[in-house]
Amino acid sequence: MSHDVFMHREESRREVVPAMRDERDIGRPVALPPKNGQFANKNARLRSFEGWPQNMRQTPEELAEAGFFYTGNEDAVLCFHCDGGLKGWKRGDQPWAQHAQWFDRCPFLAQAKGKIYIKKMWKEARGIPTNARCVYVASFWEDNLLPQVHSGTNHEWIYNMLDLRLFPPE
Repeated sequence: MSHDVFMHREESRREVVPAMRDERDIGRPVALPPKNGQFANKNARLRSFEGWPQNMRQTPEELAEAGFFYTGNEDAVLCFHCDGGLKGWKRGDQPWAQHAQWFDRCPFLAQAKGKIYIKKMWKEARGIPTNARCVYVASFWEDNLLPQVHSGTNHEWIYNMLDLRLFPPE
């Protein structure tokens, strides 16, 4: 995970280290319209890859599918929706995983891959052990049970629901 992350609008090429923040915010999209609406269509993104370096392992198809379009500069791509930029692609880098690791609040990413995937990729990138069941339960808790706690729902009902998710009937 040694990408150069850049912010296109500022024309900055400095590396950005995502700030530590509350884990509940990971994968929670920011509701904004696409920054580069002309690339909202996958075919438009694909057309942008004319001149893409031939030696790159990441294909225009994979990158466009993950929401990226080519800037025409080296191997730099931008997400059409969140405007997040990546360059310096390595051999094993997967476009969706990199999108999730660096720009976890992108609405396009959230819609396409979902919160569980985003949290898993974000944690893997930071060396935090992941467990799909734990991520699922945490997401279920946050999305379904926590609002019930705040509304005053009977706690026994909440515990029963959590038990069903942790230990489903055989």
